[in-house]
Amino acid sequence: MKLKLLVIIQHQQKNAGINPKLISFIAMGLSGAIAGLGGAERVMGGAAEYRFTDLIMGDYGFTGLAIALLGNNNPFGILVASIFYASLEIGGQTLQRQFKLDKEIVFIIQALIIILVAAEKLIQDVIE
Repeated sequence: MKLKLLVIIQHQQKNAGINPKLISFIAMGLSGAIAGLGGAERVMGGAAEYRFTDLIMGDYGFTGLAIALLGNNNPFGILVASIFYASLEIGGQTLQRQFKLDKEIVFIIQALIIILVAAEKLIQDVIE
């Protein structure tokens, strides 16, 4: 219940006797512990190999951060950004297979998109 109250206005939290920093710290700690357990399961045998390989998780963390940045942390924007990123990934594989082009072209395009989206936010912050 206290976690739900974190979205309420600051002075109402204080009136209810809730320390928002403490509750946020506890929520982040619990979510990190749960994520750590999930990652440990994958590394310690979730892939039935009982060892860490690059094929277990790949680069999903970087891709997730890039998609969240591109989608502006909006659920619909993240959906559109993830479809766009998936089409870039599949397109890169097709380029590599059919046209004998390097897949790194897709990585360059993704990097440029991330830089431009981040630069937009940086420019807005400088102007304000």
